[in-house]
Amino acid sequence: MIGGFFRLSDTYGIPLDIVIDGIVSRGHVPDWLSFREEALAAGWTEKGICARLEAVIGDVLGPEYLDEWRIRWKKNTKTP
Repeated sequence: MIGGFFRLSDTYGIPLDIVIDGIVSRGHVPDWLSFREEALAAGWTEKGICARLEAVIGDVLGPEYLDEWRIRWKKNTKTP
């Protein structure tokens, strides 16, 4: 799993969809929970994190991946 990509987007301004696409196109899996931890530390809300990731995942990885991601996300976080 690849973590630390929150900073690429939040600090360096690289669009999150480009970051995610780069990770996945190289055969890696993004560490979503690491992103969540870093975003929470930066002051983001659970709802904001979830909404941002849902938008990017839907656009970059497609609806099938998004459906599975939502199930796992809810299982591993307190996001409704």
